[in-house]
Amino acid sequence: MKKKETKTGNDDALLLSIIEGIEEVKGHDIKILDLRNIEAAIADYFIVCTGTSTTQVEAIARSAENFTRKQLDERPRRVEGVRNAQWVLMDYFSIIVHVFYEPMREHYDIEGLWADANEMALPKKAKPEPKVKAEPKAKTAAKPKAAASLRLNQDQKPRRNLRLNQNQRQQ
Repeated sequence: MKKKETKTGNDDALLLSIIEGIEEVKGHDIKILDLRNIEAAIADYFIVCTGTSTTQVEAIARSAENFTRKQLDERPRRVEGVRNAQWVLMDYFSIIVHVFYEPMREHYDIEGLWADANEMALPKKAKPEPKVKAEPKAKTAAKPKAAASLRLNQDQKPRRNLRLNQNQRQQ
């Protein structure tokens, strides 16, 4: 039995935005699980990805959240696990994002638990415009720096900028 129909256009844009946010901070091993044909599924899609450190896991979650907020004005209903950053779960109603620290992903094996789900291919990014290399600037001769303790007088002769104490002035 097929699960309820959802706004696929909105889900597609949300999927793309979340994946862009993940890729922005170098999240890797990104998988999209399509759960729409599983009757007891709690969402239409799972996005599962990995970070190599707890700091990166937190950054991935924040980046995905920022991208969806800026691009689509969407916010997750709930975000859990940011404090420990071992496994962050972000609930966007029809899409649930799982951001794992590497050892935790192996331990919990979400893909194995939802083995009946179809794995979707990652959407192709639009080809970025080739970056034009800027011509290297011609090196200019560095201006010699004057020592802080030297000043030039009117005749362009260096003299020391020293404070003379009372005894030296009288001599």
